[in-house]
Amino acid sequence: MTTAIMFMVSVLIQVGAFDLLALHLSGIRGYLPIPAAGLGIIAAQFAGYVAAYTVAGGFLAAEEISGKEVVVTLMIGNVITSAAWAARWLIPSHAGIFGPRIGTQLVICSTGLRNLIMLSVAFGVMIFW
Repeated sequence: MTTAIMFMVSVLIQVGAFDLLALHLSGIRGYLPIPAAGLGIIAAQFAGYVAAYTVAGGFLAAEEISGKEVVVTLMIGNVITSAAWAARWLIPSHAGIFGPRIGTQLVICSTGLRNLIMLSVAFGVMIFW
């Protein structure tokens, strides 16, 4: 399965799909401490982690971004894509177990705490690496 995803991602890279998505995300670049190439990684992260790692590996191999920038971009991309991930996966399972109201509250609290921790670690990496 991973090989198929990597193949599909490489085809999408060749046709410029992630460049197009990165162009749509360029409006938020001024608010994020990531390089311009990092927008392509974040765009790929909406498709999934394997896609993001494939795009990041390509940028790293081409020496367009450094290892530190890859780590920070993946962490910030994780925070940006977490709302979609929570809505798609966590809310249905938690609502089924705990009921809609408590399940949604648990997901909001856990996702918020997870994002705060992820941002703290990302800024720590930016400062101390």
